Amino acid sequence: MQVSDKPVARVNGAVLTDRDLLREMYTIFPYAQQHNGFPRAQEAQIRQGALEMIIFEELVYQEAVRRKLTIPAHLAYGDHPLWKKDPKTAVFPETLLSARQVGYAGPPGRKATEALSKYVMVDMFAKAIQGMRPEDAVAWAASEMTKIYST
Repeated sequence: MQVSDKPVARVNGAVLTDRDLLREMYTIFPYAQQHNGFPRAQEAQIRQGALEMIIFEELVYQEAVRRKLTIPAHLAYGDHPLWKKDPKTAVFPETLLSARQVGYAGPPGRKATEALSKYVMVDMFAKAIQGMRPEDAVAWAASEMTKIYST
């Protein structure tokens, strides 16, 4: 199957392409990559199942965004063309192998997201690197986290 980024479905304005479809078809039938494609007798079924799945995934994603839920990274996004456009972003797909949801190993939520968005841990390390005593940097970070989690 040749990929041309041709639209195959639209879901509330989001365009799903033949690239998305092929990714899902390989998820359903991974042997196709090793064995010269999909079995002719089942290709239409695999294509239909993949189309239904990418539409469903997009609907779930849109609903999660609407509810402001966190979305964990998925390994399938590792081969997205975006990462190939700029060599500086090539390392990001590697992070998907060890990616965790905000708040891991606890539950995701607003407080964990706030701590992440305020760069508390990053700033703690930066303060220590810039000359603050490590003990003081840790105390500062603990104070910031207490402010976030006590409200």
